[in-house]
Amino acid sequence: MKSNSVENENTFNSLSEDLKFALNNPLFSDIKLKGNDGEEIQAHRVILVSRSEVFKRILLNESTQNVIEFYEFSSKILHVILEYLYTGKVTETLQIEIIAKAFHSADYFLLEQLKHQMIEFVLHDLKNKENNINISAKILSQLLECMDTPNNKLVESLCKIIDFAPLKSIEYNNLILNIIIKPTKL
Repeated sequence: MKSNSVENENTFNSLSEDLKFALNNPLFSDIKLKGNDGEEIQAHRVILVSRSEVFKRILLNESTQNVIEFYEFSSKILHVILEYLYTGKVTETLQIEIIAKAFHSADYFLLEQLKHQMIEFVLHDLKNKENNINISAKILSQLLECMDTPNNKLVESLCKIIDFAPLKSIEYNNLILNIIIKPTKL
């Protein structure tokens, strides 16, 4: 006899897989999300509204529109958000190369659990990388460039990784110096 926790996990995984199938599937979709690259993604209002307060506000204000455009995010980033909204996790769409913008979008959509998953993803990914200081510096620079409030757990985690590294060991192409070094007023 299976325990309740195993049954619950199997039910969640089955539901998650079923909802992943609905993601970007035109069958019964009733809205499209358009990234700044012009690509449209099929979605379902009921899922967006039930999983995100931000989408709820957007769709209440723009209830008659069939396409919602996001000028700040690419379709690749919107796929990350939608995968999380549909399945409760990100496994297929998240990549280290887009983590800064994806984290920014999770912040924009007020998805704290997704932000936590992204931090875990980055820390796990960096643990296995030889040049984790340079990757950390690059992600940190990208985060500081795209986010209004860089005070967050991901920035803190990245700073801890590069905190004791000599500046010489960080490749300059991984830094956006005008973001890191702010001019001071005299």
